[in-house]
Amino acid sequence: MWLYGGIVAAALSAAAALTYELSPWPRVWMLRLISENEADPVATTTPYVPDDIDARLDLVYDPAEPACRFDVYRPRGAGPLPTVLWVHGGGFVQGRKERRRPYLEVLSSHGFTVIGLEYTTAPEAVYPAQIHQLRRAVRYVVEHAADLGVDPGRLVLGADSAGAHMLAQSVLASTDADYAAWTGLPRVVDPGRLRGAVLASGTYDMRASYAIRAVYGLYAWYVRTIVWAYTGTRRFPSDPRFEQATIVDHVTRSFPPSFISSAPRDPLGPQSRDLARRLRAAGVQVDEVVLDEDSPSGHVFEFDLSNPDARTTMIRLVAFLRHVTGADHRDGVSDGWQAAHP
Repeated sequence: MWLYGGIVAAALSAAAALTYELSPWPRVWMLRLISENEADPVATTTPYVPDDIDARLDLVYDPAEPACRFDVYRPRGAGPLPTVLWVHGGGFVQGRKERRRPYLEVLSSHGFTVIGLEYTTAPEAVYPAQIHQLRRAVRYVVEHAADLGVDPGRLVLGADSAGAHMLAQSVLASTDADYAAWTGLPRVVDPGRLRGAVLASGTYDMRASYAIRAVYGLYAWYVRTIVWAYTGTRRFPSDPRFEQATIVDHVTRSFPPSFISSAPRDPLGPQSRDLARRLRAAGVQVDEVVLDEDSPSGHVFEFDLSNPDARTTMIRLVAFLRHVTGADHRDGVSDGWQAAHP
């Protein structure tokens, strides 16, 4: 009996090891378990949310996909407003729109309709499924603009972290016909409706992401895991799509005005700075948040409004959004928000 039990245990161990090498699922489960036990820094933003924000939650933009839902935040009583559609991050394999809610509510208080989008994470769905879901979300929002309080002619797409990669690639496919034809990606948004892009703490250079090495190679393991889950291939660097996904190499003058933020303690920070440089060289209007090198801020610092860097970035973002959308400046909104939450 002891021998039989040992054989079974050895067989199960071998099967587990084989599964670990043949599928990203065991690694993704580990990442999700770790994430669920982490504190949510966005919760510190909740005290900054005004009382006069209306929220409509868990609206459906694609009934065929359970994850395809969105939340709408608007100042109470306002008419159709310039609109920001936000794609959350989470390393392609995790994250959810609810974690961005307090931040998006604060952003909406400055005179915008703000929409937090959900999508199917990997490996439940493999790239480019998420890009197609984003296209369906934008189409739904435009078609139901009157009901949602959206000005469909003044749209801004925003995202963070891995979501920023998905969004930047979607914007490229929407504004550059040659890139869309090369990649086979759909036009997510009509360029005539798109006024700008907001890219927070994102990843835009696959070569640089694979070159990063952290203590004991943990970051390298993380990158390989999430890209394997997202793309469906463990050897993505040898895949033709690898070059297509290196956003910084393909931006042109057709890319919309962009707001780019990152932080000194963010391992992806150099990619944001490189993207800003490439966009400027292409002739694109860029508002880049450059923090002091002594700042303790790190990855996705933007969403913790208890952080002075995040509050300053929010005020800069509001100014950018008003500029690119031509939004009416409501006297005292930005200064009042800053004074109320020093």
